[in-house]
Amino acid sequence: MNKKILAPLRSYNPNRVFYIYHEYIKMFKKADLDIITIAPASFTTLQFLVDNCDGLLLTGGLDVDPAYYHESLHPKTKKELFELEELEFTLIKMFFQQNKPILGICRGIQTINVAFGGTLIQDLDSNLHMQKEMQGYRHLVTTCKNSLLSKYLGDKFMTNSFHHQALDKVADGFIISAKSIDNIIEGIEKDKIIAVQWHPEKNNDKIQQRLLKLFNDLLEEK
Repeated sequence: MNKKILAPLRSYNPNRVFYIYHEYIKMFKKADLDIITIAPASFTTLQFLVDNCDGLLLTGGLDVDPAYYHESLHPKTKKELFELEELEFTLIKMFFQQNKPILGICRGIQTINVAFGGTLIQDLDSNLHMQKEMQGYRHLVTTCKNSLLSKYLGDKFMTNSFHHQALDKVADGFIISAKSIDNIIEGIEKDKIIAVQWHPEKNNDKIQQRLLKLFNDLLEEK
């Protein structure tokens, strides 16, 4: 039976549309993982889904409200809906308490870091991390020794890049597992939590496949 991965929805035109990009569905399908999407719901429903799903996916999207890490709003920060942020933070806590794997992608790495007490750079003074097209590659990423990313993805590889925010202070208990050529944090990990700053779902390549293998192996751990 396929593993079930819970994924909170994102907001687009918040008064009308919640969504998830189809690339995530396609990527996980390759690994025989089924994505179940969730909008804000009662705690009873969330508890049922957490109990019956095998892992949590946090996708890319709008910015984390800086109030969560005690900073004022930067002019270029575009906040996600409050209800969706509260949903994410609740699910992170619930999956972590059950020691179930969590994968964060782009905004997902930022949400995870903030959820555990870290902070963010609200606007990078660099165009290296904001490419116009999501497909293709932007810069080199180097993994850190003894990290899971290093074990599965290798020492160096090219990634895409589509973000204007990044991790600043890393949450306690996490290790930095990858950095870009200008020293921006590209990966963190802790226990069964893996998070990356780039978009693996956009490029169908070996790095995507190896990251899926890593996440799948975490799902298989007892």
